[in-house]
This record gives sequence, structure tokens and C-alpha cells, in this order.
Amino acid sequence: MHSNLNYINMKKQINKFGMLVAISIVFTLHSCTKESDTSKNTSSVSIGSSKITGRITADLNLTNGNIEKEGVEGIKVIATIKAEDLISTGSVNGAGLLRIYEAVTDSKGDYTLNIDANNKPVTVTLDFPNSFIASQTLENGKSRTTEFTKSTVIPTTMVVTRGQSYIQNADYRYSFQPEIGTVKISAEVFFRNNLCRQTSPQLDSQLSVVPANTVLILSWIDDLNNSRESTVATDANGKFVFSIETKKSNLTVSVKGKKFSADIQSRTSPSSPCTTTSGYSFETSTYFCTINKNEEFKQKIEFN
Repeated sequence: MHSNLNYINMKKQINKFGMLVAISIVFTLHSCTKESDTSKNTSSVSIGSSKITGRITADLNLTNGNIEKEGVEGIKVIATIKAEDLISTGSVNGAGLLRIYEAVTDSKGDYTLNIDANNKPVTVTLDFPNSFIASQTLENGKSRTTEFTKSTVIPTTMVVTRGQSYIQNADYRYSFQPEIGTVKISAEVFFRNNLCRQTSPQLDSQLSVVPANTVLILSWIDDLNNSRESTVATDANGKFVFSIETKKSNLTVSVKGKKFSADIQSRTSPSSPCTTTSGYSFETSTYFCTINKNEEFKQKIEFN
């Protein structure tokens, strides 16, 4: 009977020890799981914002004497930050991911960018267009399409912090682009075919208009410094009209005629009888005409 009681007491103690071991294992496992969860949360994010504003200007209206430049509407401004810069402490997966912000200027040329930022500085990359095309009003009130290029030096990057505001303006300029105009040549073409007539003081009495469709060659240097050439033909009255568009204030045009054959009347001396030579070859020397833009140059051209 005594030995049975000892066996029962020993069994109770073993069972009690087993429960303590089991409870200890449960606490140990619970503690390991909690530490593992904490190790996954290694970053801290505190998002606010900073503001970048500015105005884009250009000389869109030349009628005001360049007193004040105008705001340019419809210009896109882009800002870029790295997503990882928004993390205050620790690290985050996905390094290299970017956040992009865009704004378009309003009718006054103003834009606003609200950039995400936290309590540590965030680096912003700004992108303004290098150039744009817009309508420009000239001094005479006419409009033309003009290319404007950026003249303001804009930093590649700027550093912003939460709750702060920043201003970045941009000004654009244009290269002088003269208005396209027209030079016009009106010419009458003659050949001296009657040398029997009085030579002085009425030299023109020896002249006759050239035959219809007499060809002349016009040469000039265009606005792009290219050599240009064109042919014209006379009408039944020995006339032609030719126009060239140019930005230059004036243009020099050379005119030279192709040879043609016709009869010529002449005498060997004032007292000699007048004779006719058939198939005489007439040709011009080269004429150089300097013509002001938007003006007409009237020229008398002579074949000899």
C-alpha cells in the first residue's frame, strides 16, 4: 500500500513538470513570432508636402515696347522625386521607383507643383522645355509663329522640405526673325537693232522691244545662303515681272539674257546707205539690281 502511494505521487509530479515544460514552449514560440513580425517593419513614413510655384514668361507682344514680358499659357513643367526619399528611417524595397508630378501654366503663365515630402529633405528634379513655338504679335500688329528658347538658368535639382514653399520662374527669348517680304522686278527688255537712226541725242530711237518669249536668267542668294536661279520670258511688249520672297532688307539679283538672233540695220558711215544684216546674234551683259524688301525695282535691260 505504501509503495502504491509513492508511485501515484511520482506520477503527479511528472505530469506537473510536463505541463510546465509545455507552457514554457508555448511562451517561447509566441515570443519568436512577435520578434519576426517586428523585424519586417523597418521603415517609417511621414508624408506632407512642399509647394513649387513659378511663372513662365516670353516677349509675345512687341507692340508694348518690351516694357513687360507676357506669361505663356499651356507650358508643361515636370518634377520628379525618388520614392525612397520619402522614408524617414530604415529602408524600403523598390529602390529606383520615381514619383512624377506635372503642372501646366495657366493664362497668366503661372504653375503650381505640390510635391510629397516628409521631415527630411527631398531632392526634386525639375524639367522645363528647352523651347516652344507660340504666336508673337509684331510691332505693326501682325502675328507670326516664333520659336522661343529658354534663357533662364534653372537648377537641375532642388531640395525641398515639408511645409515649405519655393519659387522657380523661367524666361524665354527669341532670335530676331525678320518678317518675310517681297522684292519685285519689273523690266522692259530691248535690243539695239537700228543703228541707221540718229544716234544722238535720241539713242532710244535705235531700240526695239525684244521678240516675245525672249528668255532671261535671274540669279540671287536666298535667306539660307543658297544660290538660286530662275528663268523668265518676256511678253509681247518685251516686259516681264518677277517676285522673290525674302527676310533680307534688300536683295541683289543678277539678270542675264540668253542669246537670240534677229536682223540689224546699220551703215558704215553717216553718209553710207543703210543695210540690213540677217541673223545677227544679240546678247546681254549682266545687270545687277539691288532691290529693297517690299519695293518694286523697274529696270531697262538692253541686248547688244
